[in-house]
Amino acid sequence: MIGDDFRDIEAEYIRRRDASDDEGQGDLIPSEVAETPGIEHPMNTFRGREEVIKVLRECTTEQLTYLNTLVIVLDSRLTLDLAFKTLLENRIRCAPVFDYKCSKYVGVLSISDLVDSLTYLRNALAAGSNVKGLHCLTIMSWREFTQRNIEDSWTAYINADASLQETCHTLQDKRLHILPVLDRNSNQVVDILTHSRIFRFVYTRLQALQGRHREWLEQLLDMTAFELGIGTYSNILTFNYSSSVASAVNAFFEKKISYLPIVDENGGLVDLYNRSEILQYYFESLDLAMNITVHDAIHAHRKTRPHLPVCKKTSSLKEVFDIFRETRLHRVFFVDEMKRIVGVISLRDVFHAFL
Repeated sequence: MIGDDFRDIEAEYIRRRDASDDEGQGDLIPSEVAETPGIEHPMNTFRGREEVIKVLRECTTEQLTYLNTLVIVLDSRLTLDLAFKTLLENRIRCAPVFDYKCSKYVGVLSISDLVDSLTYLRNALAAGSNVKGLHCLTIMSWREFTQRNIEDSWTAYINADASLQETCHTLQDKRLHILPVLDRNSNQVVDILTHSRIFRFVYTRLQALQGRHREWLEQLLDMTAFELGIGTYSNILTFNYSSSVASAVNAFFEKKISYLPIVDENGGLVDLYNRSEILQYYFESLDLAMNITVHDAIHAHRKTRPHLPVCKKTSSLKEVFDIFRETRLHRVFFVDEMKRIVGVISLRDVFHAFL
């Protein structure tokens, strides 16, 4: 059972969760209809779209799962601090959770849970609770708490023989970043899929198209994301190096995003702060980690600056897709001549356009 201290901050947790439920996990701002120029698309762009849908419909999840994948499984009785330590030591961002009492998989623990649990702990301490910390909270008790207060995505999984279209629908409908693949015969998790893995597989298959089918695809890819109404082009959330880690954690929690674009004094994009980087200082002093600046947090643990996935708003969809494939990141930023952000497109946006 969850202790009284855990229940005390439920009302605040529910309030903040409800405020962001419709924002879409992984988006940089609340879901909006992209500003589109209202042009009429040639019929062949719709035929190109059908080529993408055909690959999603005809290919199965099993075709892109890795053979002999080592999947680290967490015991639901583990405390959260040990579970997150396991993620850190194995350099992974998520792991399926197995309940030995029920002899079944009960979900996936990920970096999202790290952000949520840190927020819970900070709120509990701020409310004067005598909560002892996450070393006293098990994965199962955390699961019970989240199931009562947010849409249940813990038990989401996909069978290996499901189509990629079904897999993508599950990711989109439940607003997930990750999805365990379950083998029907062994009832074991054999892999964990992401939007990026699916995208690279589909994009590779599309490159093999020939004749008219390739022409239709190329006509689609020659258009811009803005023309096709894919992405977001206003009210994009940005941070700067002087922002506190605490404010970044709040943004990760409330907006359900995985990256924060860092801009300079002129508004130019200079860096990205990744949600997974929080795991690096999770076992340091919580007060210290929350009160330092994003700049200090980044430079304390990061050796090199990440490649910035950027292009122009006038870049073709093919250029955008090439960046997704090369960087393996989940979003690309559109910038102007001053490197100021004028739009952003995520893989979630891309799949939404083709489902």
